[in-house]
Amino acid sequence: MSSSQKKGQENGWDFWKRIGSPKYVSAPMIGASTLACRKLFRKYSVDLCYSPMIIASLFLEDSDYREKILTTDSDDRPLFIQFCGDNAQIMAQAAKQVQHLCDSVDINFGCPQAFAEKCHYGAYLQDEWDLMREIVSTMNRELDVCVSAKFRMQATIDKTVGMAQMLQESGAQVITMHEQITVPFIANGGIISLEQADHILDLTKANAVMVGEGLRRNPALFAGIERNPYKLCNELIDISKKEPQNVYYPQPFEFIIEQVHRILLNNMEGSSYPIQSYDSKKRKRNKIREETSTNIFHKHWDLREQLIGVKTLTSLEQILAEAEKREKSNEDPPPKPGRHSVVQEDNDTIISGTSIFDEGSDS
Repeated sequence: MSSSQKKGQENGWDFWKRIGSPKYVSAPMIGASTLACRKLFRKYSVDLCYSPMIIASLFLEDSDYREKILTTDSDDRPLFIQFCGDNAQIMAQAAKQVQHLCDSVDINFGCPQAFAEKCHYGAYLQDEWDLMREIVSTMNRELDVCVSAKFRMQATIDKTVGMAQMLQESGAQVITMHEQITVPFIANGGIISLEQADHILDLTKANAVMVGEGLRRNPALFAGIERNPYKLCNELIDISKKEPQNVYYPQPFEFIIEQVHRILLNNMEGSSYPIQSYDSKKRKRNKIREETSTNIFHKHWDLREQLIGVKTLTSLEQILAEAEKREKSNEDPPPKPGRHSVVQEDNDTIISGTSIFDEGSDS
């Protein structure tokens, strides 16, 4: 038993075997690690899922944030719930509230986003080894479940391995990283296909491989089957429509629609769609960004507007059905209102429609 292991605590390898020795892992993703998304990922060969990254202090202080950020049910296993922060006691206190819902509480030491720097957590703790030790050891001591940790590759291999060893000695029983260590570890970073995932597993000799953005765009990535974006979106909607009795937290609609948008991003090779972004604090829709593409939702302005403003799952299903029909039949989009459209008929050019410049004119 290592110096960090509590009396009676199973070691990392026994824990890993107990949860099924997972091979394919979905990464923690805001907006794409909700219960419905995780169920869809699991359907297509994901063995282990992470929750979205949870800011420990907000989880304790803000009930709205707490209700939106974590959704799970009793079938949602194995599950790692991930927290971030820079106060060991606050992180342990937050984790205690959810440890009965998961197999492991994970600590994020890898988030590189600007807000992580501003709030002092994630990758911006990686030069503060004493603080990292305190966080891991405190959570390992106070929690009843396994503690795991995720961090980014360091400037050198020696520093990377040294950090992993420090986390292990502090009590982390599973580590997500890029180099070999003596506890189960998960390789992670930039994986977008099953072939690439298996190559990384073979190359690094990792126990599992974690994928984030690749799964957001293709939830069936690990299944090795041909991707059908409409089928995947409808399966996600079907899962979301079901209201099991054992859901612990409600599932925000905006997270579901964001994941549908992500799946549609790869609807055509090299294409994209109107991406919906969110205010990081309030988690509400606040912006639609349309990217250049040949996607059906770019070409058909009416479908795009409907997708941007959709409010219910039923309406979303109808939009997807119409988009799939038009794509299969290669239909042209309808003319935009308020503009002249040009129609060819019997070799004569006919101008139809109205113009915004016609408003208020004499006729």
